[in-house]
Amino acid sequence: MFEFIESCLRHKSEMVIYEAAHAIVNMKHTTAKELAPAVSVLQLFCSSPKPTLRFAAVRTLNKVRATLVHVVIKEIRDVASWCQNQVQM
Repeated sequence: MFEFIESCLRHKSEMVIYEAAHAIVNMKHTTAKELAPAVSVLQLFCSSPKPTLRFAAVRTLNKVRATLVHVVIKEIRDVASWCQNQVQM
C-alpha cells in the first residue's frame, strides 16, 4: 500500500500528488525516512503560484511539525522566510 501511495507522489496531477503526500503524513507509525518524500513534495508546493496549493502544503507540513519536528525543521525555516518576503511585497 505504501509503495503505491509513494508512487503517486510522481503523478502529473498536482491534486494526486498532494493527496498522496497528505495520506503519507496521516499514516500511523511512519518513520522519518518514509515521510521525507512527502515533506519534499510539500516543500515544493510551498513555492507554488497557486494560493490554495501553498495553503494546503503549509497546513499539512504543520501537521508533520506537530509530531516530528526534526523532519521539517528546514521547511519551517523556508516557510518563515517566504512569509516574511510576502509581507515585504
